Amino acid sequence: MPSMVVCPECHSPIVLGGHGKTVTRSFRIDEAALAALEEEAARRNISVNTYLNQQMVSFANFDRFFLRLGLVKLSTNTLQMLIDAASDEKLVEAAVAAALDTPRAAILSKYGEVTLETTLEYIKMLSEFANLYEYSVSNSPDGRIVTLNHRFGPKGSLFYSNYVKTILEQINYHPKMRSGAHSVDFEVLTRRDGVATRPSPRARNQDVQERSNGPSGS
Repeated sequence: MPSMVVCPECHSPIVLGGHGKTVTRSFRIDEAALAALEEEAARRNISVNTYLNQQMVSFANFDRFFLRLGLVKLSTNTLQMLIDAASDEKLVEAAVAAALDTPRAAILSKYGEVTLETTLEYIKMLSEFANLYEYSVSNSPDGRIVTLNHRFGPKGSLFYSNYVKTILEQINYHPKMRSGAHSVDFEVLTRRDGVATRPSPRARNQDVQERSNGPSGS
């Protein structure tokens, strides 16, 4: 069941997403902040309840983990200019370095272990809360095809394909990446002869050590 808080100004219930028992909380909110919430909710044609819930879910599922790791928010245009300014070689280097840096710590911090499913959840989370691309899944004869649609052109596809490939290779999964001008996709096989769905023993030992010491950057 979701949790619920009550706005002391308008006394309207605000339902928060979650799976715990329903809990009612009363809190005070800055008048200017409430006005901003109401304005933005009206602009999006949704209720204040829905908009505030979206922001809290975003913080609970994304921001609070990435803030520990130095989250920086950039506009789409700024990111596009950075991507366009880099050579293909530098984009690949940056994608691999980024994939080896933050994702493992973020996955451990949020899910407690690094597996195929938690890694896929992380990739999906970047779509839902960071708006880096649109994440979709379709069925295939052998499993699932994950597609990432984005707005950054061929260079964006080059970055994302190497980023995702490197993240998955860390759990000993080696998908074939296919790229288009504005999309990247790969297949998650239901049956993968000789390919582990969970981390290798070395990776599992590293997980145990990291979980004992705490995720890096947190």
